[in-house]
Amino acid sequence: MAQAGGVSQHEPSAVQGVLDRVIARTFLWAVPFWVRPNHVTILRLVLTPIVFLVLRSGHIELGMIVFVVAVCTDFIDGAMARTRDQITGLGINLDPVADKLLVGAVLLALGSDYVVIRVLLALMLVEIVFVAAGTVLWMRGAEAMQANVFGKIKMVLLSLGLVLFLVGRLAGAESVVHAAVVILWAALAFALLSPIKFALISRAAQRRRRAQG
Repeated sequence: MAQAGGVSQHEPSAVQGVLDRVIARTFLWAVPFWVRPNHVTILRLVLTPIVFLVLRSGHIELGMIVFVVAVCTDFIDGAMARTRDQITGLGINLDPVADKLLVGAVLLALGSDYVVIRVLLALMLVEIVFVAAGTVLWMRGAEAMQANVFGKIKMVLLSLGLVLFLVGRLAGAESVVHAAVVILWAALAFALLSPIKFALISRAAQRRRRAQG
């Protein structure tokens, strides 16, 4: 097998830096240094089928709690990697897979009564294919590309929208469900912007490599 590639590093935004410090002071002080970000990401992968099975069995409240815990691991592993200088190519490739599988599992558990859920499910499948292709390229020596701001906003909106959707289902409040659907449409818009930003970053990286070569 070819040597795994490197990591495309970029400075986090000021907002990201503030969030990372807040998470570090709130949660990471209790996390020992032998726990790596990839361990937290793997925990999210483990929680994904549990969320799906619990929601499908009709236990919405419990499923929502497990989903919120799983979503929190997404913010924790990223902050941990950046604040503890533990960013790795494996983590960069594994993290988005865990995110998409988690979101896809919840969308699948909710059913397909809403157009936005069907579209997001299809998009998750396409994104997983692209992430898998990127992982193969990374294993062949290419740089691992970190998530861009649109992708991060998309994940926040997806998480918020799905939690609101579950709250609306649990409380029987259609107005909350409708608000959640609006947020999911907004998440879809950022999901479509994310690959455009990624393509621009990739093109800039290729120009840097050509200039260095």
